Amino acid sequence: MSDLGIAILEKDFSETAESYREVFTKLALKGVIKSETAEELEKMSSLRNMIIHRYWGVDDRKIYQRGRRICV
Repeated sequence: MSDLGIAILEKDFSETAESYREVFTKLALKGVIKSETAEELEKMSSLRNMIIHRYWGVDDRKIYQRGRRICV
């Protein structure tokens, strides 16, 4: 989703984003997605970042609980 959002921002609006979270914020500001959708995608980006950047210190139960809260 982030890569698609980056492509849309670049092609249609000649803009870039500094982070995956910012992609969704900018898409919402441009009216491409609803702000509620942007908020959920931002949460998913945060979860992704937690998994990717803190792999060795991740508590599997916390990941599962947070994923369930965000995605279900």
